[in-house]
Amino acid sequence: MKFLLVLRMSLYILCLHVYCHAQVSFTDLPEDLQLFPRDTHNKAIVNFAGVIEPSDYRKISIYVKKDDAFFYHKASPYRTHYSQPFPFQFQVEIYAQPHEYNFRVYVHNPAGDSIEVCRRDRILCGDFYVLYGQSNIIASSGIEELYLNFDDRLFRNFDYDNNDHQLSSLKWFSGGQPYGHVGGIGMHLQKLILQKYGIPTCMINGGKGGLAIPQLNDRIEGNPGAFWTIYGQLYNRVKYANALGKVKGVLWRHGESEACGNWVEADNYPAHFASLYNHLKTDFGGWNNFYFIQLAIHGCNYSEKAGELRGYMRKTKYLFEGLETSTALGIPVVDGFHHSKEGNQQLTSEVFGMIERDTYGAPHNIELHPPDIQKVYYSAAEKTLTLEFEQGQRMHYPADTIVDSRLWQMKDYFFVNCTTNSNSYLVEQGTAQGNKIILKLKSEITGGFLTYLPSYSRLDPPRQEVHLTNGKGLRAMAFYQFPIKNKLITPTIDSVKYVTEGQLKLFFNHSDTTIIERRQSNENGFSVIAEVSGGTYTDNLITDNLEKIHYRIRKVNAVSESDYSLVEDLTLSDCKNTLLRLSGNIHTNATKKSRKIESTQKIRAYTRYVFKDKVELKAGFETTNNATFEVSTSGCNN
Repeated sequence: MKFLLVLRMSLYILCLHVYCHAQVSFTDLPEDLQLFPRDTHNKAIVNFAGVIEPSDYRKISIYVKKDDAFFYHKASPYRTHYSQPFPFQFQVEIYAQPHEYNFRVYVHNPAGDSIEVCRRDRILCGDFYVLYGQSNIIASSGIEELYLNFDDRLFRNFDYDNNDHQLSSLKWFSGGQPYGHVGGIGMHLQKLILQKYGIPTCMINGGKGGLAIPQLNDRIEGNPGAFWTIYGQLYNRVKYANALGKVKGVLWRHGESEACGNWVEADNYPAHFASLYNHLKTDFGGWNNFYFIQLAIHGCNYSEKAGELRGYMRKTKYLFEGLETSTALGIPVVDGFHHSKEGNQQLTSEVFGMIERDTYGAPHNIELHPPDIQKVYYSAAEKTLTLEFEQGQRMHYPADTIVDSRLWQMKDYFFVNCTTNSNSYLVEQGTAQGNKIILKLKSEITGGFLTYLPSYSRLDPPRQEVHLTNGKGLRAMAFYQFPIKNKLITPTIDSVKYVTEGQLKLFFNHSDTTIIERRQSNENGFSVIAEVSGGTYTDNLITDNLEKIHYRIRKVNAVSESDYSLVEDLTLSDCKNTLLRLSGNIHTNATKKSRKIESTQKIRAYTRYVFKDKVELKAGFETTNNATFEVSTSGCNN
């Protein structure tokens, strides 16, 4: 078969028809280096469509390679009317795998020659991510080192070929081009996803250094793609990459501008962020998840506004659907504002833990998320503050440490009813217990608030060497002026009663919510069996071969909780086979015209149950006066 080389023309993305050959026009075809978003079946459709103009070409065919190996071939039917246009379409399935696809389209003349009329190379299937914010999302520290031995063959960027930001300059690039545009965080995230899951990615980084949030949210109503706006420039990249509604995740890293002096915008940050978030979600068509990275501690201005802003960032997880939070706290700041290459890679790896859980099916684990404060409550009797984090977090309280001849003690970075500049140093010591941190105070307090970590640093470069962490070493989210509530009163179990075989009933105070835990005689520890709002609970269980059942309870509400009650035991051997048989007479009261059962035995002596010696019979009960009866009941002798 003879192959004739035919001049090709590049695809211009705004044209309705695209010509690769004088007698073949394309209405749809991909671009070189393009990445197609994968669907739920881990694949995408690459479409080639167009028309063969009137000519003597017999048919048209497509030939596809995956890397250098044959992958797919298909030919159209033979033409029957050469004087009429001949429409054609090829839809080729490609897969989200570490492979590039190369396409060749041929027309075939009556002599049997195959003439190449179009080629498209290095096409991928994979995932899209959007990065937005200030210079720390660009993360250019050590970028030169990142490019050493950096293989971007399976990574993509869709960006402007020049700085005019016109649609005509949008173009597909390998991940390393234009130089530095994907940034250190984007480059490392691409590597992590490819190494672990084998999926190529396109990172669209719209970060702009030094800009406050209104400048990044300069969207024009009715024209989100206005090319002269920063928002529009990002939106157009997502739109013309065919990624609208297909973005797997958005990483947002911002706040340095507001923390370092733009205090008006710091006050307005919640409103500005809500507006930006809603614009992005509407215009982008949603995403798997939005990852908000909490601001690190800086030393650019000694203002409480930075701590307040950091506190708001922590709370966004609870304010916006589909948003997760992470933190840059503890990632070293090397020049007052930015992190080192290693720091950016650490931060990316931490966020990746949540990304792979949300997008790639990794197991769910609460400790993939930095510990986040849920409750703070005070015990006057013990002079302690209890900091409660999410269930499942294994909290760690750091030991004192010396770094560069400076002593760092965690207790110095809790601010009880005070600010960074007026620390009362009220915390004497701290310990970790499960998902809680217990702070022993030097003196009593009456309510108020607690802040974890200073609003700013006076060191140059700013640093914070001790943090609360979880079992995976992730540093807790900073919180600002979190309200302190009083610890709930320790409850008591009033009684545990044997109802029948396999059924026990607990009685307790009904205030607040009660968490009930049980330990059977063949178990080593207690486990939660119920959470109830009333004052009783009936426990249904198999009691065979059990000697004792142990119960304990604690009270919880939205802002506090109690200690555990004392353990209440029930010895089941005292309850089984304890059958009391009672007899007596049915007696008619002539005055009240009612019948009663009157027992000839005193039941109260046998059981903790409250039985009555007499009981009114229901209406309609008929029998003769003084008829005898026998009833039986069982209970616990203890």
